[in-house]
Amino acid sequence: MKLYDIGYNHGTDKADHGYLSVYEKHMEKYKDSENLNILELGVLGGCSMLMWREYFPKARIMGADIQSEGNNIRGELVETSFFAKDSNCRFYLCDQSDKDQLTRMCESIVKETGRGIDIFIDDASHFQPDMMLTLGVIFPYMEEGGVFVIEDICTEENLLAGHRWWGSDQNPTIDSCVEKTMIRYLDTGTMTSPYLSEEMLMYLNGNITSCDFYKALVPPISGTSSLVVLTK
Repeated sequence: MKLYDIGYNHGTDKADHGYLSVYEKHMEKYKDSENLNILELGVLGGCSMLMWREYFPKARIMGADIQSEGNNIRGELVETSFFAKDSNCRFYLCDQSDKDQLTRMCESIVKETGRGIDIFIDDASHFQPDMMLTLGVIFPYMEEGGVFVIEDICTEENLLAGHRWWGSDQNPTIDSCVEKTMIRYLDTGTMTSPYLSEEMLMYLNGNITSCDFYKALVPPISGTSSLVVLTK
């Protein structure tokens, strides 16, 4: 069964946004892998966890969110019961705006599983500083050939129109937004961001092997947010 059909059956909004055909293109190579670590940041109702389990039956499915058995930063209920029912699953409590929490989570994954992350999906706060910090911290923990996805990237147009997804940034500029950063990387081959340290930027520039940018409302993306897939 195609990933879209599985996702649609489980009710994930990734199907509505047009993301799943992109995901399958980049992730199908892992479908039958046994020693596979998949981590999604931003669990919400758990629909995508069920999708990943069905599509990757042999994988280790891990999810993280800012609050367990309560509400996330947007006031939405976070459902974690899925993780108690599947012995090959793990839930991590993590605030993606906190570098130390992100680091501890990744260190725990390496310690517990003996390897890094093969597939990572950022579907958490969607705030500009948070998404970039998450990239800077987690990318070094990706396995070689690993797929790193940033979902729901607010477009430059919507940010300029006053969209609220700037997050905690006190002095936002359009040049610092995630979409602009990724387009600039595609144009120049160099990652630059005020949200990342020189060390983080150096690592990204030396280890990103491909960057695929999918603009909002341009097929196959049907939603109003853009999508980026980075490969290590």
